[in-house]
Amino acid sequence: MNQKVLQLVLLAGTLCMLLVMRWHGQLLSSFPESPAGIVSLELAKSRAQTDSIISAWSAYPSKDVVKHAIQNTRLDFLFLLFYSLLLFTLCQTFSFKQKGITRTISHGLATGSLLAGLLDVMENLLLLEALQGNSTPAGAWLAWLFATVKFALVGIIVLWLLYCYLSRFLKRRSA
Repeated sequence: MNQKVLQLVLLAGTLCMLLVMRWHGQLLSSFPESPAGIVSLELAKSRAQTDSIISAWSAYPSKDVVKHAIQNTRLDFLFLLFYSLLLFTLCQTFSFKQKGITRTISHGLATGSLLAGLLDVMENLLLLEALQGNSTPAGAWLAWLFATVKFALVGIIVLWLLYCYLSRFLKRRSA
């Protein structure tokens, strides 16, 4: 499979899973304790915050919201596979066309995208433990740390890719 086809498959998978995650996660964001849905749980920095969100979900009378959150977290494993590999291939593609420091940055951020995926895996495992009634202060804090670093890495990578695309577009336009 050539690079362009691979990138299109990964982009399609990422966008599809983004839509699935957004649709599936709507129920989780309908609580004051979790306005951002599962992301609220990911960014809960303490056991008290984690337990507050899970308690609110547990108290919902007509649906098993905690079970829904577990399903949502399991879906995230597929999503993280797509987005981390997409960011990796995009950064790698740019690194092959660059020189000097920009090549080094692109190559480093390609590795960073895989690290973001790994952090997401570890965060998900901790969230699943909490959702199954095994929350701990260390687990809540580590899940928050992994999520925070993951979101920061993904944000930096997306900004870098936008810079690379814009630079490439402007270079082509001026030539």
